[in-house]
Amino acid sequence: MAHPANEKFNETLAGLRDLENAAGRAADEAHSGRGRPPGTRVLPKGYIEALADQYLTGTGSRPGASRGPFVYFVYAFLVALGRANITEDYVIKLVREAISWATTHPNEWAPSPFSE
Repeated sequence: MAHPANEKFNETLAGLRDLENAAGRAADEAHSGRGRPPGTRVLPKGYIEALADQYLTGTGSRPGASRGPFVYFVYAFLVALGRANITEDYVIKLVREAISWATTHPNEWAPSPFSE
């Protein structure tokens, strides 16, 4: 029988691998083509919701849209993608937009990681 601490560690490690893969895909999408991507989005739609799902799975806490751990998590993710020139206020705006989108466009996260 596996030790509960080992199981939790393996789950966390798998979540980090998923996050690393998502970061790689986001970086590829953000840097594909020539010049700046069209629009003002720093991440493709759905990525913040995917980060929210990882956050909820890893912490057991609902991701929030104000200054706090989830916004810092998204900010750190964006910095890792080379988007260090954004502000925390802009990340809050992105999270709020993602929550609004998730509310009106249900997808594979049913319920959304933002849901109560």
